[in-house]
Amino acid sequence: MIVLERHVAQLFRAALRRCVDAPSTRADRVPVLLRDGKNGLMMHARQEEFAVMYSQPGPEGKEVLAFPASSLGLIEGKSQEPIELVALEPGKAAARWVDKGVHLEIDFPVIESDKVAIPPALPKEFAPMPVRFLTALHEASRTASQAPTKYSIHRVLLRGKTGEILATDTHQLLIQSGFKFPFQEDLLIPRSGVFGLPALAPANEIGIGRTDTHVAIRVGRWIFAFLIDAKGRFPDATGLVPRTSSATTRFRLDPEDAEFFMRMLTQRLRGPKAKDLALTLDLNETPCFRFDVKGRTTDIVLPRSQVTGKAIRLCIDLKRFLRAIELQFSEFEIYDADKPLVARDDQRVYLAMTALSKDALAPRDDALRLVPIDEPTSRAVAVRPTRPRVPQPLVPVEPSRATETIVVLPAHGPLQSHEHHPLDVFAEAEGLRSAVVKAATHAGRLLQLLRTVCSQPNVMQTMRNSLHALTHPSSEEQHR
Repeated sequence: MIVLERHVAQLFRAALRRCVDAPSTRADRVPVLLRDGKNGLMMHARQEEFAVMYSQPGPEGKEVLAFPASSLGLIEGKSQEPIELVALEPGKAAARWVDKGVHLEIDFPVIESDKVAIPPALPKEFAPMPVRFLTALHEASRTASQAPTKYSIHRVLLRGKTGEILATDTHQLLIQSGFKFPFQEDLLIPRSGVFGLPALAPANEIGIGRTDTHVAIRVGRWIFAFLIDAKGRFPDATGLVPRTSSATTRFRLDPEDAEFFMRMLTQRLRGPKAKDLALTLDLNETPCFRFDVKGRTTDIVLPRSQVTGKAIRLCIDLKRFLRAIELQFSEFEIYDADKPLVARDDQRVYLAMTALSKDALAPRDDALRLVPIDEPTSRAVAVRPTRPRVPQPLVPVEPSRATETIVVLPAHGPLQSHEHHPLDVFAEAEGLRSAVVKAATHAGRLLQLLRTVCSQPNVMQTMRNSLHALTHPSSEEQHR
């Protein structure tokens, strides 16, 4: 009998899915071997470019079970509830556990253990790495291309001498530095989403090592081994990074402006095509982001952000700029409208290709302007230019198109109105709306009551008197 915790089964299956760059059905066909050995429990699975290994100290045993990864889906869970795995007969085993006081047992298929590839040899030593190393690997894997080209841009480059992690897809480049690797060579390994699993984030024992064929990364009780691409070539990406001193424009995106931009963007864009949008960065004294949806131009004004240097207007794919915000960059360097946008901090550099400068949107008088006021958590109110009341002409005239501004107000608390305040009209409109709703409610009740008692003369007379009192108030009521 082999004892395995349910959450380990769940995480192992999730790790396989993140390592196999294909639909989850393919990952579920990967054979898994579970063994009780002299050092405790060991579970592993191996494919051509990677291997996933899990070890857990325990008593010595001799049980061995092999099965497709899909069987883990039958027993996995978020709890630490132990599962007993027992071989029944050739090709069949049983899993038994207790779930919320209920004893459960299921049968699942097993395969011959020799059909599971043995794991690769492990390094003799693992060099300790900081916690941010996992995040760096995850972000590098997300930046790398999904398909190979002339260069191996579907790989992640580990630079031994400089301690850098590089990834690119030809449209963006991410360089992360500040690491100390136990090797001097430049090594290419497959990109993998496994390091983005939330369950691995709390691990405090992280290390890296290499053999002649693999780079192995230890995360607590887990080891992930990646095949080194010895024949692949990575482009000389660092030569594309310009010197920061040659930037002609610098843009600092205020965190509150970034939050406002994301919130306004999600309210106006829907569906998978939203990220294919082109975003114009109009960087001047009052910077704004501009985009066009179905012929309607929207300006998101960023009053807290700062632009220094030459005013410039450039265009970039929305998904590239969102990637920079997602990476929590706030300082941007612009060298030319047709050159890559550069974001930097102490340990990272991110380059994003821009679109042609001729594709940038110029300001329009009829644009919808979104302007934050006071607090980042706020609601939007439309404010249009006020015009004097004029008699309506006999012949209809097409109204002139004017800029519509959305002023964002605090989401909580009453409006503070005072004389000549431009927003008093909305407070009055809100009060009028409430009064109309109440009047409509009373009118509906009155009509229903009249239908019911229309045959009762005395009640009808009482109703008439009440209505007469409403339309002709007494002197006392007039005084009040």
